[in-house]
Amino acid sequence: MSDPDGNTILLGQEERSPSQPPVPEENDQEWFSILTEAAAAVQARGGTTAQCEISPAGEACWRQAEVKLADSAGHAAWACLAHADEMLVTLPGAFIASQDEGLAAFLSRR
Repeated sequence: MSDPDGNTILLGQEERSPSQPPVPEENDQEWFSILTEAAAAVQARGGTTAQCEISPAGEACWRQAEVKLADSAGHAAWACLAHADEMLVTLPGAFIASQDEGLAAFLSRR
């Protein structure tokens, strides 16, 4: 699906809804995950030593961070895949961020 500006909109849910019939080969098939792809890109660049910085329940997460998230206000945080998934689904405006310099690097190439 695309928005009025032609940007692709990706929607999904973690679990199949009760009304959706199971697909026989569903458990044998490897599914595409944008978060897994982002984590692989971070790993390919040497990974990160950061811990997950997301603590929705008020307790620090002990997991290794795998992706960087950001929001339109300019805040960024490293997150494990479980918390990244939760944040992307529940927070409007949250997105997967680049490890690079961000917009400045992109705009300097133009």
